[in-house]
Amino acid sequence: MAKTTSTTSGVRPWRNAYLHFADGKRVEIVQAHPAWGNDAISRELGRLWKALLPSERAVWTNLAAYDRARYTAEAQVAATPSLLDMDLQSFMLTSSANGLDDAFSALDAQPTSPVVASLKRKHPNGAFFYFWRAQKAAVQAAHPTLLPQSLGKEMGRRWRALTRDEKQPWIALAAAEDAAAESSPKDSAAPKPPKHAFQLFLEQRRAANAHLSYNALTKESAALWRAMSSAEKTHFTHLAELEKARYEAEMRRYTPTRKSAKKRAAAMLPRTVVKKARRERAKYPKSAFVHYELENRRRYQDRPYNEYMVAIAKEWRELPETAKATWRALANDDVRRYEAEQAESDAGATTPETMSLNGASPRETLAGPLPTATSGFALFVHAKKHEFLATEPHLTHNDLVHKASKLWRSLAPNEKEPWRNLVQAPVTAAKKVELTSLDQLNLMDGLWDDEAHPGDDSMDMLDDATLAGLAKSL
Repeated sequence: MAKTTSTTSGVRPWRNAYLHFADGKRVEIVQAHPAWGNDAISRELGRLWKALLPSERAVWTNLAAYDRARYTAEAQVAATPSLLDMDLQSFMLTSSANGLDDAFSALDAQPTSPVVASLKRKHPNGAFFYFWRAQKAAVQAAHPTLLPQSLGKEMGRRWRALTRDEKQPWIALAAAEDAAAESSPKDSAAPKPPKHAFQLFLEQRRAANAHLSYNALTKESAALWRAMSSAEKTHFTHLAELEKARYEAEMRRYTPTRKSAKKRAAAMLPRTVVKKARRERAKYPKSAFVHYELENRRRYQDRPYNEYMVAIAKEWRELPETAKATWRALANDDVRRYEAEQAESDAGATTPETMSLNGASPRETLAGPLPTATSGFALFVHAKKHEFLATEPHLTHNDLVHKASKLWRSLAPNEKEPWRNLVQAPVTAAKKVELTSLDQLNLMDGLWDDEAHPGDDSMDMLDDATLAGLAKSL
């Protein structure tokens, strides 16, 4: 077996002829002998391999030789990434309208039903996700030896090389998907997903084998399931089809709840503001079992938590329904308490979604302590970035710096002077308070007119890398 080195740690190692042979034969052996363990399967694979003639081993030997050549080529590419970067970058920066149309058509090649789609994605995808999915195949086709790590790095470079207008189709796709995903798949009132045939078989056996642990029962049931014929599985397959039909019917009648509005905007608020809103939020109601286990925890205080939970869960399952009624009444009272508090909170309490940056404290508005600034421009970007992101939340860091540099170039020298003075002044404890005051950080109010300050080209001589470096502390 080939060993990976530090320079080829990302390359998949090559495998010898026997391992390639074992991959193909293992499936056949498992199908023929589903009750065999790994040891028995390995012994049978070794016996079959030794019984092969040299001519019969040739196909696996050739496959191993090809795999080793593949490993050698990929290792060489990994050792010399700079040559690949130049070639790949020239390919990636060349795009056309036809290529973009082909990329969008690839997104719709395999439509998914609404029922299946509701089970998959748990959160909206960003614009870069759609860009990646559409362009990945073209990049891999042009450079088949590209490593996964290099692929992600180069796709990120290509995305950053796009202008705002070129990114707009992908941003529009993300916005549309975000709007479509406002219904939460984790809604407690949503229909339960359908169970497949093996799950139903496992549930039937669990009722008759309560003494077995979950892992032991699952392992034993899996072996029995593999040994069952198609006719023996028919009953459970039919039940699974009924489950699927039930779920689809319930999904057609189901009206999803709405997510809280402007979730992404709330994510950009200062952490202290979000924590304060969470403290003021109503506490979720506890179930009957949680009330029961909290009340009885002191009886098991000498046991580890895991053992305690196993014991209390078994105790709860064995309780008669009359004994559970008390705890269920407590749970119902807790639900009513939560609904009342939530209604009161929705009516008047402030949440992260409704909080305004203008209402936060100066230090909260800056989202942390003032960074160590090396120029007036860096302070200027730090003070204005929330303003930019409030109107254009999709701005990347580089786009934000470019936008700030354009505004900075439009200022007259006397208007830039206060920002430069902030950097040059000695930073004492009193000065730090002064620097974080809104009066100092809002020096640029009313200076958004680009035409009012022509002729100052002091920042035009700086390239993009220098501008990004000036704001690196943000």
